[in-house]
Amino acid sequence: MKWIVAIALLAIAACNGADADGPPRVTHEVPHAWRDVRDSFGHTAHIVYAGVKCAECHTDGYKPPPKTLCVKCHDDISTPLHEAHAHGADAPACTDCHGFGADRSKEPLACMRCHAKPQGELAAVGVHGNEACGQCHQPHGAPATIARDCVECHAQERSQHGTIKGAQQCLDCHQPHEAAKSADKKCVECHAKPKALFAGHDTCTGCHVPHDFAKKQVVSCANCHAKRTLNHKDCTGCHSTHDVRTRAACSTCHAQKKANHPTDCEGCHPIHRVGANQVAVACTTCHTDHAGHGTAACVQCHTPHQPKPQLNAQLCARCHADNTRTTAGTGHAQCTGCHTNAAHAPTAPKPACATCHTKIVTNQGHRSCAGCHTTASHDPRGAKAACATCHRAESSSAPKGHATCTSCHDQHTGARKVTCASCHATESTHGHGAKVDCASCHRPHGPNGPASPPACSTCHQQSALPGLHKVPNHMACGNCHGGHTDPKSDRATCISCHKDRANHEPTAASCKGCHPFSGPAGPRGTLRH
Repeated sequence: MKWIVAIALLAIAACNGADADGPPRVTHEVPHAWRDVRDSFGHTAHIVYAGVKCAECHTDGYKPPPKTLCVKCHDDISTPLHEAHAHGADAPACTDCHGFGADRSKEPLACMRCHAKPQGELAAVGVHGNEACGQCHQPHGAPATIARDCVECHAQERSQHGTIKGAQQCLDCHQPHEAAKSADKKCVECHAKPKALFAGHDTCTGCHVPHDFAKKQVVSCANCHAKRTLNHKDCTGCHSTHDVRTRAACSTCHAQKKANHPTDCEGCHPIHRVGANQVAVACTTCHTDHAGHGTAACVQCHTPHQPKPQLNAQLCARCHADNTRTTAGTGHAQCTGCHTNAAHAPTAPKPACATCHTKIVTNQGHRSCAGCHTTASHDPRGAKAACATCHRAESSSAPKGHATCTSCHDQHTGARKVTCASCHATESTHGHGAKVDCASCHRPHGPNGPASPPACSTCHQQSALPGLHKVPNHMACGNCHGGHTDPKSDRATCISCHKDRANHEPTAASCKGCHPFSGPAGPRGTLRH
């Protein structure tokens, strides 16, 4: 430092015009700022190393000399790297790079003082901004830019991109001072056809590994789309590699699936699976108003690609085989005839039987079909409840031959469908049957009507043949008369009791010829002579 100070003092003396053989003559006062600038690169190079006197540059005291002053001595120094207006900006002066002031950062090749920001058309230096500029640039040399081989520093990047070979291939994608990753945007300059930048991906290098563009090195789609669990083998089965927003139609692979559904395939089958082992979303995703069918899954009735099934016994028989078998051929075979909400509310109230059987059930006491047809819904021809279940009194009092109620009664109307003559033809046409209603003496069952035929005297007074009927053995009408036969007075009828008179007047055809019994009764009546 002492040596540097001594030289500086000599320089000051020279600058102030000291005589060769006398003390220095101070013609100008040295500013206090000299202490700040004396060690600058510009002053050190000129005063210390080149021996330039201060007055040779400072012609107006100690004011900064004009920027054009340098060419007075350095007219042979060219500046090809900073030619005026070469890039739309004024060329810097020598003192902009070779500092003479207190700013110690102003040293030759401290380029980033200016190029950290855009300079006219020149963008700010990005890549290589921390490297020594002089490795590639010569501000006063020709050529100004030294084309160095990129692999001298980037030996690890051995890119084989297409057919481009050699050291300069890097510059086809990268510019030395461009912003980091700017090369990502340049792929379309050569690869305009795929238009990858406009098809869903930001950059080509999102999929292609920089400096190793081999197809086998393309990263997996799952690197970015990890949440997309595939329903398909791979992404490219649907998505074009360089046009991912356009995908192949489902029918490209699933041509045999002819869906009759109001939504498209993706409405049920999301392209990217919604859950493990789940091929389609649940039907209730859209059909929220359907309660379902018991514990059955929708696909047990609905074919996924033909969602409107034909509701019939064959379909119902998949689960309800017993019921559909017993209803076959009975008029109840169509399940939806009674189960009007069979598909999604099979247990809902069913319509009354009278909805269809309006002209059959007119008997008010038999309005509830299930009262007799205990298996009416699925086996209407099956076993029915016995009439005695409700009609105990009638069943217990029915005489022999009347035990089957439906032989006489129509169960749906309550009306008698037959008359007594249907079974008792002889009785109904002879004796009392030809003159009075059977029910006057008989009842088919209880509790109403006579439990047994009433006494003959109820209707028959002994006015006719009083002598005959007053004989003690003749007072029981049944001894001589039948209820369903005509009154008889022939010899055979009388001999049936009077066997001792079998040979009495054997030629007489009728006893009443002699024994009319029309007069006052005697032991044997009154004889006619």
